[in-house]
Amino acid sequence: MLEISNYKNDNDNDNDNDKDKNGNDDESWRNTYPRSYYDKPAPTTKAPPPSPANPQLKKSYSDQNPSKPQDILGFNSKITKEQFYMAQPKNLKMKKCYVVRTQTGLGLGLKQYLYSLFLEPPGNGKPGGGNDGDGKFLLSAKKKGGTKTSYYQITAELDGSGQQLGKLRGNWSGGCYNIYDGGLNPAKCNDPKDFRREMGVIGFEYDKMGPGRMKVYVPRINADGQVSIWRPSNSEDSIYSTLQAAGGLTEELKDRLISCNNKRPKWDPQQRGHVLNFKGRVTESSVKNFQLCCMETGDLTMLQFGRVKKNTFTLDFGYPLSAIQAFAICLASLDGKLADSKGFEMFSKKK
Repeated sequence: MLEISNYKNDNDNDNDNDKDKNGNDDESWRNTYPRSYYDKPAPTTKAPPPSPANPQLKKSYSDQNPSKPQDILGFNSKITKEQFYMAQPKNLKMKKCYVVRTQTGLGLGLKQYLYSLFLEPPGNGKPGGGNDGDGKFLLSAKKKGGTKTSYYQITAELDGSGQQLGKLRGNWSGGCYNIYDGGLNPAKCNDPKDFRREMGVIGFEYDKMGPGRMKVYVPRINADGQVSIWRPSNSEDSIYSTLQAAGGLTEELKDRLISCNNKRPKWDPQQRGHVLNFKGRVTESSVKNFQLCCMETGDLTMLQFGRVKKNTFTLDFGYPLSAIQAFAICLASLDGKLADSKGFEMFSKKK
């Protein structure tokens, strides 16, 4: 397992809940969206017994009656909030999206940005949405101020306001990030059913060939479409702590988690450098460009992210990731961090 350098789960005590005007926790969102998609069990279909006329029948009922896979994020269809938590079906192509970074102001001498995720229009021949305004808005995210570590709030509002659907929390070095849904911090909530769900963990390490090494773990989706539930009541029950206690991804944990890692660049003598094949979807070089593959799909790319303009990036994703997971992973890649620098690697080895 890729070590997540000097990780400490110091996010549980941070003030990561929205406040009302009196400074109290604002839990009004639960009246409009009380349960996440993960709380709803997926429907299952039982296979009928083999026909007496054909005792050699071995195919499952679903094999004999294939149904057209449902496209979770349709460009011309209405998208509900639940669909942002749903993974693209395994046998469909990756969804082509793009991210626009907009500077929103200055805070403490640092630039502040709003990140907006758009779905590319069908048949678009130009990566990054073609003409401005052609894409369909999906999600936005911005970094919350006043916290000790990086904290991005993910919403379905174009200006980054409104109900929080997800959040991305980093540790002090940027070596580890946690992806959560819009639930509550268990330290500030008495009802376990309202605890936030952990949707993934991302680790970074320095690599001289370009973007830092990435290791991502997300909850597994079984054959019935049900998602493995991670709702930690404390930091010891988190995905990262569970992996550390087990010494890595054991056979038992493989029933609950999927591991992903970024592809390593290959040397191109013509370009005189290490490159990745984005098949025309990325047009500008950047150390932030990356491709992700997972244990479920082998070498097949299931997430790729790269620059096409100064502040525009393509984001293509497929099974087993949902839109929120894919967006959060790319936000973690863009976030400024120490963990993927050579200086931090040398410092960690000396400790």
